[in-house]
Amino acid sequence: MLLTITLPALYIAIVSYNPVIFRIQLTTSIAGSRAAVPYPSFIEVFIMLFLIEALVEASIRLPKSIGPTATTVGGLILGQAAQQAGLIGSIMIIITSTVAISNFVIPINAMSFAIRVVKYPLIILAIFFGITGVISGVYCFLLYLANMRSFGEPYLRIFIGEDSPSGYKKGDIA
Repeated sequence: MLLTITLPALYIAIVSYNPVIFRIQLTTSIAGSRAAVPYPSFIEVFIMLFLIEALVEASIRLPKSIGPTATTVGGLILGQAAQQAGLIGSIMIIITSTVAISNFVIPINAMSFAIRVVKYPLIILAIFFGITGVISGVYCFLLYLANMRSFGEPYLRIFIGEDSPSGYKKGDIA
């Protein structure tokens, strides 16, 4: 879940604002893969996320026997063609496939839809504020989750320790 939410935003933040976070070899490798790309990193991310979202929606509407196959083959063909045309860098293909696979691992379909939406505010924060915006966005998201309640219980109750000051115990079922 964390990879799905943060990876595209971190890519934008690191490529656009903070490339010195990585070693010089990795930074030059990323810059070399983006040399043919004629636009900023956030447009590259939006193009690939749009393609992945379209493939996911298409796979939902296809018959169960060919849906996952069509998504995988379509993603490979589109990613390779976009990279060869110079529309995206090769690192972006790796990030997009990691995000897609991480999103497919989420077991609850409604939760998967919600998580697909959550990554876009983080991307917007990364566009304007870089790594600081991503960290602030994740912090605000965690505060929101900590404040939520589900059926009268704290949403993040699973993380409450045995002797928490809130009075909840890990083994309580009520």
